Amino acid sequence: SKELLDRINELERFAADVSHELKNPLTSIKSANEILQKGNKSFETNNKLISIINKETTKMNRLINDISNYTRTKAELDNLDSQKVDMIKLLRDMLDDYKENKKNIAFESEFFSGNHHIFANYEKIAQVISIIFDNAISFSPNDSSIFLETKQLNNNIIISIVDQGCGINFKYKNKIFERFYTDRDNNKDMHSGLGLDIARHIVKSYGGKIYLGDKKIKNYEGACFIVELPLKAN
Repeated sequence: SKELLDRINELERFAADVSHELKNPLTSIKSANEILQKGNKSFETNNKLISIINKETTKMNRLINDISNYTRTKAELDNLDSQKVDMIKLLRDMLDDYKENKKNIAFESEFFSGNHHIFANYEKIAQVISIIFDNAISFSPNDSSIFLETKQLNNNIIISIVDQGCGINFKYKNKIFERFYTDRDNNKDMHSGLGLDIARHIVKSYGGKIYLGDKKIKNYEGACFIVELPLKAN
């Protein structure tokens, strides 16, 4: 009964969060539309109002898609099969997928040798890496680099991904994983704030953790995200 109550409370919080996030763009669209209906506005003002409606509509569409992905991911984790996953192969596959990107960002990598197998669902772990890569690309300047490094520590694989972007104030290290939260003004409208919460939920379900690191690597002063996952014995 406690587990059921926890799920009900979480559902209520999620519904409240979703309602709050959708209300903001809806209010902007409603206000712009009401002004347009009154007429007698300049061409420049009308274009500005139409631009607001288009922008907020795009934001709502992205929110709805991300919310759908969020709820689907949480539901799928209870039912998906897990298998032995070669993390180095997975990461190399991801690097190949992201080799061509719209900002011409290069990916550098350094992998450790030895056991690098985990027990998880391949697609869901790939989703975690994709979320981090997408965030890193979004907040990185054109023609910059992203560095990926793996190490082994206490029977865990440690995956560090650091970019050359504006970085994240370390005081937000916990808040950035909260649902719908984003602290960076740059490209803020392109992020719903659900990605890192999804990533945390996936990683936690496989006995791992994800967090913002304060690691400094030469020429890489941006955000550093670290994923730790337990290794599977050979």
